[in-house]
Order: sequence, then C-alpha cells, then structure tokens
Amino acid sequence: MAADGRDGRNIRDSAPEKLRCGNGVSQTRHVRKKGNDMKLRSKLLIGGLSSTMIPILIIGLISVYRSSESVSSIVEHNLSNVSENIAGHIESGLANELRLVETISFFGSVISVTEEAAGDGGRESRDRIDRVQDELGKIKERAGSRYSSILLLNGNGIVIADSSGGKFKGLDLHDRDYFLAALQGKANIGTVVESRATGKVILTAAAPIRSSRDNAVVGAVVSGIFVEYLTELADRTRLGKGGYSFVIDTNGRYIAHPLKEYVFDINIAETLGMESLVAHLRRGRQGMVEYSRNGFENIASVTPIAGSEWYVVAVILKAELLAPASRVAKDIAFVACITAALGACFFCFFAKSVVDPLEKLQEGARIIGNGDLDFAFQIQTHSELDALAKAFNEMAQKLKTTLQKVKSESEERKAAEEQVVRANAELSRSNEDLQQFAYVASHDLQEPLRSVVGYLQFIERLYADKLDDKGKDFIDRAVAATKRMQSMIQDLLTFSQVATRGKPFMRCNPAEILADTLESLNFSIESKAASVTVGKLPEVVADRSQLKQLFQNLIGNALKFCDKERPAIDIFCNEHDGKAVFMVRDNGIGIEPEYREKIFEIFQRLHGRSLYEGTGIGLAVCKKIVERHRGKIWVESVPGEGSTFCFTLGDAMEYSRQDKDRLIRENRSIPMRGKTMTEGESHDGRYASC
Repeated sequence: MAADGRDGRNIRDSAPEKLRCGNGVSQTRHVRKKGNDMKLRSKLLIGGLSSTMIPILIIGLISVYRSSESVSSIVEHNLSNVSENIAGHIESGLANELRLVETISFFGSVISVTEEAAGDGGRESRDRIDRVQDELGKIKERAGSRYSSILLLNGNGIVIADSSGGKFKGLDLHDRDYFLAALQGKANIGTVVESRATGKVILTAAAPIRSSRDNAVVGAVVSGIFVEYLTELADRTRLGKGGYSFVIDTNGRYIAHPLKEYVFDINIAETLGMESLVAHLRRGRQGMVEYSRNGFENIASVTPIAGSEWYVVAVILKAELLAPASRVAKDIAFVACITAALGACFFCFFAKSVVDPLEKLQEGARIIGNGDLDFAFQIQTHSELDALAKAFNEMAQKLKTTLQKVKSESEERKAAEEQVVRANAELSRSNEDLQQFAYVASHDLQEPLRSVVGYLQFIERLYADKLDDKGKDFIDRAVAATKRMQSMIQDLLTFSQVATRGKPFMRCNPAEILADTLESLNFSIESKAASVTVGKLPEVVADRSQLKQLFQNLIGNALKFCDKERPAIDIFCNEHDGKAVFMVRDNGIGIEPEYREKIFEIFQRLHGRSLYEGTGIGLAVCKKIVERHRGKIWVESVPGEGSTFCFTLGDAMEYSRQDKDRLIRENRSIPMRGKTMTEGESHDGRYASC
C-alpha cells in the first residue's frame, strides 16, 4: 500500500491525530479527510423533495391504477350492455320475421293453393296463384327493402308462388335446412346462405303450411332477408369512436359485419390473432375477451342470440379504453413537476437556515477538539440551535473540569493498581506456602504414626506372655486407631493434591480409562460377583489420572455399599442441554434424600465403621475433581433400590488460574491442539489428544 495516504482514503475516512490540550492532557481526535461526501444541504434538499414527491408519486400511481380500473370496469360494463342491447334488437327483429312467415302460413289462400298443388300433382289454379303472388308482393313492399323475396313452396320443396310475380317459380329448394325443418312442423330462422334465386347472401325465415283438413304439413312459407338488415340492427348502438359490432356463428363465420365483404366469405378461425375469440365462442360463453386484430389490441363483449347459434360481438380498441387513465397519469405528472419545483425552492431556503448555524457549530467543535476548552459559541437563530450552542458551551466547561478530575483519578488509580498487584503477588505466595505446608504437614505426620504402630506391635510381640487379654485388647485398639489416623492423613493428602498436584488437561478416551480402572478393581469385582456394563462414552478433555480416580471412587462405593448378592453397575452417558452427563448407576442400598448433599462433604459418613470401612473422604475427592474440571456432580437415589451418581465436565479451555500459574512456575507447557503454550503466549482454549 502507498504510504502517502492517497490509497488510505479508500480504507478509512479519518486518521487519528494527537492533540495536547491546554491543561496538558493528551487527546486523540479524528480528522475528516476530503472526499465525495454529500453535504448536509444536499441531503436536506433531497430528503425534503423525497418526502414530498414519494407520497405524490404513490398517490398518483394509486390514482392511475384505480382510475384505470374504474374506467375499464365502466367501459367493460357499457360494452357488455351494448352487446346485450344489440342481441336484444336482433332477437326482436328475427322474432318479427318469424311471426311474419307464420302469419302468411295461416292465410286461407296460401293454404288452398298449397293443398291444390299437393292434390293434383302440381296442377294449380292460375288465378289463385296470381292472387297469392300479389299478396306476397304487397307484404314485401310494406316490409321495405330488407327482403330479397317471399316464396311459397309445396311439399316437394318446389316454388309455386313468390313475391316477384312468379320469377322464381319452379325453383327447387327441397335440400335447404330451413325447408327440411319446416316439413318437420318447425318455424325456424335458417343459416346465412347464398340465394339460388338472386345469388346474394341472405338470411331465411321459414314456417310450415298445414292442411286445413288434417293439419298435415303440405308446404312452407320462406322469406329471404338481406344480411344488411342484421348489420343495420348491429350498428344501432356503438361505444366510443372506434367501437363497432358484428354477428358471428360458433364456427367463426361472419353473419353480419360493417364491412360487407367479410360476411359469408371470412372465417375468424383462419384469422391470425383471433384465436382467443374463437376459443371463447366454442365454449359458448357470454363475457369479455381480448384479442389482436391487424396489430391492434381489442376488448370484446360476447353475447349469445337466443334461439340461434349466433353471437353478437361488441368491440372497442384497448388503447381507447385506457385513454382516460393515460390522461389522469399526465395530469398527475404535471402536478408532480410543479410540486417538485416549489418544494425545491422551499427546501433550499430551509436548508440554508439550518446548515449555516450547523457549520458554525462544526467550526466551534473543531476548535474545542483542538484543545481550546475556553471557546464559547455565539449563535442567534431563535430556534433549538441556540439551545444546542449553549449545551456545547456547558459541555466544554464540564469537559475541562472532567479532564482535570480524570487526570487526578488516573494517578490515584495507577497507584491503587500497583498496590493490588503487590497484594495479589503476596497472596499467591501465601497460598503456595499454605499448600506446601499442608503437603509437608500431612507427609511428615506419617512417620510418627508409623513409629507408634511399630512400637505397639513390638510391645505386643515382646510382652505377649506378660499381657493379659485386656492389655492385648488395648494394644489392638491403639494400633487400629493409629492406622485409621494414617488412612485419614493419606486421604487428606489426596484431597489437597487434587488442586495442587493435578496434571494438565488432555483429550482422553473415557473407555480406555475405565478399562484401566476396572483392571485395578478386578479383585473386588470378582470377589463380589459383580457385573459392570459400560456404554458408549464421548471423548473428553481432562486430567487423565484424576478422571481415573473419579471412576475408581464411584465404582468402589457401588461395590462397597451393596447388599445384593450380585451387584450390578452401569456406566453410560446421556446428553442434556448440550452437555454430556456421565452416569454411574448401581443397585445398592441407596441414599435418603436428606443426605444427598451431605455425602459430598469431607469425612462425612452415614454408617458406622463396623458396617462399612472407609474415612468418608472418597466422594469429597470426587466433588473436588469435578469442580476442578468446571463441572457438577450430584446423586439420584431410591433407598433400597440403588443410586445413580451423575457428573459433567465443563469447558476444557477453562484452566483454573492456579493451574496456569503452577505450570508456568514449573516451566511446563500447557497442552494445546497441535502445539504447546509457554509463558507469554496466547491460546484459544483447545487441547491436544492424549
């Protein structure tokens, strides 16, 4: 990295600078380096505009969305009304056409002419036919230009009279669907067809003619209606400037359309972009559908025409539908621009009134930071900044007083810390001397006791013939008491050495340690005919020798305090709250609840020496070992059924201070994972394997 600081600004914004205050106290302040930091004035301006513009934009977007949704809903509703109205007009018009042909079919002259044509095999009265043709011609004239022709067909589908004065007489229409339906006795509106008479595309309406004698169908009345009539009905109602309507059948063929060339010749099923409309028609549903036509997106309302397989489709351009929402968006954008301009002017003035006093406060803070604690701010804004300047002045005076006080307290604290260090060193030496004294005292007491035992046994052998039974009993009691004293001193020595003579913690396998322990207790186990079961045990970090002593004391007690013929001991481990809990369970005499804490105290016995031997220090040693390992030991028991001794081992990194100090004094290394630590090194609390 370059040393000139130019690269340093990419890493940090400030560098420490030592200052010397007027009172002699050294301070460190951070000097802000020049960079591309945004000025407070700009931040206020941006923040103000953001706080103004963001709500306006949100409200605008919501308004555009809701207005678009509302306008779309209204237009779609109106479009649906248009298609329904057109369908109603067409249904009404077709019903009128059907009523007309049905009315004609009931004319007596029509029935007579048709019956005569059926009776003499086609020879009818010329006069009757002429009169019928005149009547049909008058009906066509009264109906207007929407009719192509009105025909009278006999039972074989041959035209026997027409509204054009016999122009189409003899025309064979027996294969037309509308005629076949009429022969079945059904008045019907036929499909759009190309007229055989005129060659034009027409819509047909047919009604059966029934005989006056037996009501049998003897012919049909057929009217041909120009499809422009449907277009006229469909074009009566429009929506918007570009809206239009057309009639279409389920196969996608135009029945009526504003462009005449579409009718009968174009099928939308073959037109690109109109697939969605075709699918909607084939499902026979009424509703809204969107489709594309000639590059324009359209929205259409589809309504079926009752009594037919036709649908009215009312169409409007999607762009025209969304035009009102677009106008609203433009209006909101205009309002937002005006608001932004006014807001910028306001916030520029506001930023100036706030930033100028703050810059004065910044300069004053820099002066105070340089050590001039006598500097005083002079700001008059009639706002909270006046109070802030006053607070700065009070802070400078308090800081001056505090620095003086801190300097004094610092000197006192330093002297006190030196005194504490000396006291700790003296206490450490005192503890070491006390531990050494306990060890030496316990060790040195052994020799006089051994001498006492030796002399008593010597007297017993030397004067055996001179001592009576009472004297021998006294000597035996003295020897036994002395041996108990030796045992208690030895146990006391063991108890004191748990903390002072412990070995470094290492990663150990408890199964291996248990194997050594059981080997040591093999005689007692076999003599008691005991069974020992060992479960799966996790690795631990511990003092190997003390862990062995812990297991040995617990298993030994399980063997000793058992009144069963075959003692059973289970050693296993469970997990509780993320910690491994080791358990030694037996089927012995058990422990009353009130003694479960007392048994871990030194030299505490619950039974007489005549029942169970021992000094009562074994469980105290167990507790001492577990506590050295930062763990906890307790017992769960049912009197008469057995006991379960449970213990945990704490975090292995927690060496006691005493352990560390002793190892350093002895110039020994504290074991680590893969290395050792000597005095002056740091460690991370991890340990090596045994």
